Amino acid sequence: MSQALLRRRMALLDELRQIVNAMRNMSIAALQHLGKAAQVEKESEQLLLQALADTGIKLPEPTGTGICLVIGSEHGFCGGFNDRLADFMKNFLAENPSMTCYIAGSRLSPLLVSDIKHFVVLKGCADMMEAVDTVSGWMDELLIDREVFSPLTVIYQDEEGVKVRRLLPLPILPEASSGVPPLRYLPDRSLQAGLLSEWLRLALLSSLTRSLTIEHRWRISQMQRAEQYLDETGLQLRGTMQRQRQNEITIELENLMSALQAGVSRF
Repeated sequence: MSQALLRRRMALLDELRQIVNAMRNMSIAALQHLGKAAQVEKESEQLLLQALADTGIKLPEPTGTGICLVIGSEHGFCGGFNDRLADFMKNFLAENPSMTCYIAGSRLSPLLVSDIKHFVVLKGCADMMEAVDTVSGWMDELLIDREVFSPLTVIYQDEEGVKVRRLLPLPILPEASSGVPPLRYLPDRSLQAGLLSEWLRLALLSSLTRSLTIEHRWRISQMQRAEQYLDETGLQLRGTMQRQRQNEITIELENLMSALQAGVSRF
């Protein structure tokens, strides 16, 4: 390989390193935003559950065979993020064959559609700025009738691996707050449906936030591996360039010495 070609490859490695650094820094910035959002969402969920408990309304049991929403990544460069979800879902749906599956993410759906009979592909979320609109779209698909709820499970990547979170039936409600019961201006059914729908929206948003957090962590890890590979490749190329240059200098010196010796022998 010529010196010119080696220099072009070194320049390409430098460009790739800049791109990798930019992607890693973007994920680091996203993690900071996601961490703040996760805390707010957790507190909001607890407040809504408390509000449901304080109203004293008896919640109906969900009906139907149940639905599940699996959240995949919309971006690449995050290792086996979607593959692990796909492997888990094949076993999960084999154990729950009557459950309808909603797949969020254009990169996850191709890994599952050949193994699932009842599925619906939803729009995925690539950035936290799109999260609220994305969850609103999911709600429109999952809850056609806001007063009739089916058992609902959301599946996503968490720190410990793939997490299965059952949203409906609701978790055990906290004890009602002591004191005067809250005034209610809406009929029980409408109030219950509104509070329950809002809690589901926040629970889905919280699950999406967690999924995006793990996705960005995986991407940072992948970028670190890419940087290490680029550094190692760069060292190898520099070593090759130095050896080639040393060989060229040696050849030039040998040619010079031969020329000098030939000149001396003529005298």
